[in-house]
Amino acid sequence: MSTTDIPTMAHGFNRPGYHGEQYLLSPGSVRLSEWTPNSLSYQVDVPEPTMLVINQNYYLSWEMVQGRAEVSSWEGLLAVSVPAAVSA
Repeated sequence: MSTTDIPTMAHGFNRPGYHGEQYLLSPGSVRLSEWTPNSLSYQVDVPEPTMLVINQNYYLSWEMVQGRAEVSSWEGLLAVSVPAAVSA
């Protein structure tokens, strides 16, 4: 398998399906705190449980290292289930 065979679910800016580099599926706010190729950090404030979706392809090796949330896939993108009133 070559790198061109890897499906890309992330959307480019100003393309159909683009909702931002990170977004919530329910009301609340999210702010990128830090980005490196190996680590992402966000400030999240939500009144009810929701999903944080990150415009990065999901891979099984993504994991939480801080906070109370689970990493999963949302339509092929990296997603984090966020409980209410939690910063992730």
